[in-house]
Amino acid sequence: MSFLNQDRTLFQSVPIVFTTRPGLLAEPPSTGIISAIDLSGTLSAALAAQPNTKQVFVVSGVAPFDKLYDDIFKEQQAAFAGRVAFHSLSGLSMVDLEQRVRHLPSDAIVYFLSLSDDGAGHTFMPLDAVDAIAAAANVPVYTWHESALGHGVVGGHLHSSLNDARETARIAARVLQGESPQSIPVTTVHSYTYEFDWRQLQRWKISESSLPAGSVIRFREATLLGQQHAQIVQALGEVGMFRRQPRAADLDRPAMQPFRLVALALAAQRLGQVVQALRRRRVRRAERSVADHERVGVVGQGIADAALGMQDEAEIVRRGGPPRVAFGQFLGQCQSRPELALGGGEVASVGARDPLLADALPLGRDILAKRRPREQGQREADDESQWLRRGLP
Repeated sequence: MSFLNQDRTLFQSVPIVFTTRPGLLAEPPSTGIISAIDLSGTLSAALAAQPNTKQVFVVSGVAPFDKLYDDIFKEQQAAFAGRVAFHSLSGLSMVDLEQRVRHLPSDAIVYFLSLSDDGAGHTFMPLDAVDAIAAAANVPVYTWHESALGHGVVGGHLHSSLNDARETARIAARVLQGESPQSIPVTTVHSYTYEFDWRQLQRWKISESSLPAGSVIRFREATLLGQQHAQIVQALGEVGMFRRQPRAADLDRPAMQPFRLVALALAAQRLGQVVQALRRRRVRRAERSVADHERVGVVGQGIADAALGMQDEAEIVRRGGPPRVAFGQFLGQCQSRPELALGGGEVASVGARDPLLADALPLGRDILAKRRPREQGQREADDESQWLRRGLP
């Protein structure tokens, strides 16, 4: 903008649509937006989230662009006088900065403003500087621009350049459609949203309830059950479709054999996909909840055992033999006694009192036993069989 204002002969008859900061406007014919700069919003949010904070260490570089935001912050920090002590880290080399933020007191936070040039004459891309500071700091790091979210900072009242661009484009479209720039007033746009990185909230034990109302939480990691919810619901639905039949006894009619076997095969296949996904998840996320393991393991084992048992029965029927289990009776019992759908010790204890269940569910374990590999090179499959019997560890 300063460049255009210095030479009035440039683009004399060309309308200018601009995005600028407070205090800097283009000469006519022009219009656009003034993007408000609010650096205090992040500080207010940080102090609310961490009320025991007594010191704020401000990271800034020495380039003119860096100094611009450093000066604005010094004006806006006056509203917090007496609440916290401010320490400027401007002018330090990156090496010294990293060393400094590694040993900050526990009642401190870091506020990253802007760092294009450090005190040693080194130039940095802004996000590279954010990465380095966030990785080194032993206390939470906050900032004011959305581009830094996901680079180790907690978050804050973040400015959106995308929103600025969107508003500027709307004005440019009006000018291109024939409106005079002078007829479109210059407006101030507040392109800020409270946004936070869920991973950093967990790392620093910051409660979401302490964040401003309406805050957006990014990078939230779903729980084990949450991630597999769709597959589990589908698998249970494919098994539960039998319960929607008018009479459970109808399923034992010869005409219903193909239907029930195909549906059970689909259910078994889906459960297998869920099991494989859970096993991969177990390897990637060793720290996930033991409670989640137990719930998924118990339910998954019971359904898998039942489905595999029906596959065994399907093979008997295919060869012309009579069904070993009255399937409609079995489902009727499962519907009236939900505990039969579980696995492990509950199945064993109920099966001891119920000959029908004792005959039905072990079929699945028989299948697993027959699948045990005879070759040493197939040890992984054996591990899978053992894991299915026991449920998730």
